[in-house]
Amino acid sequence: MGRGLRRQSGLPWFQLTGSGAVALSHLDGSGTEEAVMNMIHRVQELALGFPEGRLELQMVGETFHKQLVEIDLAMACVGELNTTVRGNMRCPILYGCGVNVKTGELFPANFPDKGPDQALRSARHFTGGQQVLDVYDCSLGLLRIGPFNYDPLRGVDLWLEQSDDFILQQLSTSPEVEPPHFVDHCSVQGFLFGAPFEGTVGGIL
Repeated sequence: MGRGLRRQSGLPWFQLTGSGAVALSHLDGSGTEEAVMNMIHRVQELALGFPEGRLELQMVGETFHKQLVEIDLAMACVGELNTTVRGNMRCPILYGCGVNVKTGELFPANFPDKGPDQALRSARHFTGGQQVLDVYDCSLGLLRIGPFNYDPLRGVDLWLEQSDDFILQQLSTSPEVEPPHFVDHCSVQGFLFGAPFEGTVGGIL
């Protein structure tokens, strides 16, 4: 794909063909450069002791441009390739995906169970947390989220007084095609109002 480093967003998936090591993430404009470099480093680290292979990239979403290592682009489901029309509205075909690590197959996926303490984790996101977290411990097969901070959010009580439609229009870059749970997810700001900042929180296993 070339060399260098620029902005990335969407759903990138890296795999080293020799070891089968996989890294999958949802990137949405914050901390993406660091996250991509960490993903590449992680799959390379997991490949130690295995036959040498190619570093492949499959991506769903927007853009991915120039890295410092050699990457083979195996799939790009972007732009018109990931767009359908419903009524007069252009919508993404894929909102989420999963990977079968045994076969390397990428498939559409939606996870109704978002994991523990979503309100607490979303508080970090809504108050400006930039770092993309590595939450899966592959050696133990566990979802693990370590301690983290969130900052105070001024005016949260005003947000909570607004209608669902107002929240949808103001907090989404694409309000017409958001999934049904979007407003409920945004309303997690109520957690910040009921549990003001008290330093380091969260430690989820």
